[in-house]
Amino acid sequence: MKSPRLRSFLIATAFVLPTLAHAHPGHDGDHELVWDFDHLVEHPLATIACVSVIVAAVWGTFRLLKSRPAPKTQRVKR
Repeated sequence: MKSPRLRSFLIATAFVLPTLAHAHPGHDGDHELVWDFDHLVEHPLATIACVSVIVAAVWGTFRLLKSRPAPKTQRVKR
């Protein structure tokens, strides 16, 4: 049986990946890879959304990898 954590992770991934693949409008002109902070300032909501998704992904991965399994119950011998 699959773990509920794995199932919820897969469902969350199915919703997040299409959102990450969808580019926001405003990319006119040359299409070279240029790194400048002007683009981040011009699109503040996209910047905040991108940072939020990255932070959530790192936090979720950390929680998934560092979570402890439930303690096993032991039967008492009488």
